[in-house]
Amino acid sequence: MEVKLRAQNPNQEALDFKGLALDLSINGQPFASGVSSQHGHIEGYGEQVFTVPMSVSALAILRQAYGMSRTASLEGMPYRLRGKLATGPLGVVRFEEKGRLDMAGSDGM
Repeated sequence: MEVKLRAQNPNQEALDFKGLALDLSINGQPFASGVSSQHGHIEGYGEQVFTVPMSVSALAILRQAYGMSRTASLEGMPYRLRGKLATGPLGVVRFEEKGRLDMAGSDGM
């Protein structure tokens, strides 16, 4: 699967990066992870959309299936996306986003 990520740079200085990594948890359980070696440049006060390939393990699918057996759907389940942008040999910009799944506007899974 792929995740589209909109990164915003709230600073005056431009941000150059040399790769990114993501971890996605659903309902408090690890679900998917992904990395990308794409390079990028985000202008100060700018934004950019990235597509990151994600891997889902069979265990994660079974864990979510078991959790869904006790609920009606994924709708409204909590998620947490954590990631980092590599900005150089020793530099990393970490981020985290939390929310609830909203399947109403999705194109399908």
